[in-house]
Amino acid sequence: MTQSKVRAQRILKHGSGWYLVSVPELTAGAWTIYSLADLSPEAPKYEPLDYLEITNTDTASPVRVVLDHADSFSVPASAIRTLEHAPYRTVQVHNEGSSTIAAGKVTLLARRAPISVDKYIREFRL
Repeated sequence: MTQSKVRAQRILKHGSGWYLVSVPELTAGAWTIYSLADLSPEAPKYEPLDYLEITNTDTASPVRVVLDHADSFSVPASAIRTLEHAPYRTVQVHNEGSSTIAAGKVTLLARRAPISVDKYIREFRL
């Protein structure tokens, strides 16, 4: 088995590390975008990531999260949303409120989740 196949199996079985992003200050209507390379120099080798937890601790402004310029969902003020099993390579965060969100009030926690044991066995026919 080649080294790249061994690495691919290890990524599937164990997933990636956790990547934490603290979003900078966002004025009303502003947005910021992150690619995998922005998360960590090693993150692109795990692409696409498929787990994302968005924490919005701002008490007034909701944010909209857009994955790969297509799928989007809203995260209300003072809320946490988790997205699993949805592959993505870029994440945009939009301030939908009428006030500025301070730096660090919105965080993203991303990773490539490991596959389940059942799916791993089916995939590799063990």
